[in-house]
Amino acid sequence: MDELYAQFERMIHGLVLNTSSKYPHICREELLCEGNYLFLQAVETYDDSQSTLSTWITVKVGGGLRNYATLRDFHQKKCGEELPELPAEAEACRQDLLNRFGDDARMVVNMVLTAPEEFTKGMVREILKDMGWVERRICECFRVIRTEI
Repeated sequence: MDELYAQFERMIHGLVLNTSSKYPHICREELLCEGNYLFLQAVETYDDSQSTLSTWITVKVGGGLRNYATLRDFHQKKCGEELPELPAEAEACRQDLLNRFGDDARMVVNMVLTAPEEFTKGMVREILKDMGWVERRICECFRVIRTEI
């Protein structure tokens, strides 16, 4: 695994730097930790019949970093606070749930799990529209979540 990581380390750092330039208020170290975690997930889920490893890592790490930064940004703006730390058992359960989803559904589920109780589906829909999502993408994301849960 060390050799594989060394092969993609520059790419991961580049994706972190790119995300960091768009979200300068998020610590680069934090993004690098998330990028490394996403790299491990990408390697675990890689299917060579679907794409090259390089493409898969770029999509999973780059998309995952954008989702992570967007979620943190959303949570700070809407709730005025940092993302809450979960107990280890709850975090493992949350990660198990999130691993069932693609990037879009994962971001929406994360958004809902960390939002205040009065948060509604309509609010999620409006936030996603503000982020540039089209109605079809939103509906498909909700369908995936409904099906999986």
